[in-house]
Amino acid sequence: MKNTKALLILLLFAGTAVAHKDRMITIGSDGSLQGLPEKYQPARLIWSDSVPTLNLRIGAHETVLPSCLTSIFSLERAELRVSASWYHDTSRLPPYIGIDIVHSVEGQTFFNGFSLLFNLDTGELIQVDRVIATQSEERSQDVEIAALCSGGEADTMVHVVSQ
Repeated sequence: MKNTKALLILLLFAGTAVAHKDRMITIGSDGSLQGLPEKYQPARLIWSDSVPTLNLRIGAHETVLPSCLTSIFSLERAELRVSASWYHDTSRLPPYIGIDIVHSVEGQTFFNGFSLLFNLDTGELIQVDRVIATQSEERSQDVEIAALCSGGEADTMVHVVSQ
């Protein structure tokens, strides 16, 4: 009986460890990101579709993406969704904030567009994926920034740390 009870407790705790889910972050009308801990404030996402720009500020870190990258996002016809995680095991992935640039939705959960992943602690861009969906599946393709941005334009990605 003791062994059965111990096994049940172990399974319960193992299940909660596996059930990690990103937290949805709300974008305020002024671009403020609401739902992040105080440690990551102030947080703001500023974008423009007239001149394709996307700037992310997390605490003292601000990242400005180069136009060679933002021009492929088609921000004028996109919905932005933001989620984050800062409470997972960071041995494989640092605390992060994800920005989904949604062009269209397939089925109930899949979307077509782009997915960006930033390090919450440093503000640095970790990964950019092109997301392609059908009614039954979603695939991600890594976007090679260096291939998009010729002549060192990728080096114009600005990462500012304010004091």
